[in-house]
Amino acid sequence: MYFASGMWARSSLHCSQSRSAAVALGPVTAAWDVIGDGSLWALSMPSHTPGSTFYLARTTDGPVLLTGDTCHTRWGWDHAVTPGTYTADHGVNSESLGQLLALAELAESTTVYVGHGLSGTDARVAAQGQSSR
Repeated sequence: MYFASGMWARSSLHCSQSRSAAVALGPVTAAWDVIGDGSLWALSMPSHTPGSTFYLARTTDGPVLLTGDTCHTRWGWDHAVTPGTYTADHGVNSESLGQLLALAELAESTTVYVGHGLSGTDARVAAQGQSSR
């Protein structure tokens, strides 16, 4: 399982870490261990709007990544396309999306939920290894 091996097992992050200090989590440069046990991470990075926060959760079914507004649709996720012309800074949004894509690829079993799917099946990108990218 991803959380028991790989980046998670080698990480120096542990429950006693200060919640006020951001740490790098793989390709994401600012992450906070929300609960303190590594089960829920808040990932701060600008995207569609400045100050966006995304979440990575450890679940019994594997990692789950909630992308928020960095990517609105499954098609956008599969093709690394950021939201439309109403995005504050496309370059920054693209960088953030790249970091989330890289994070999800660290484990083929990562389930990704994009920001504006119309239903659970539209919003959910099945295990990353099964995406059409």
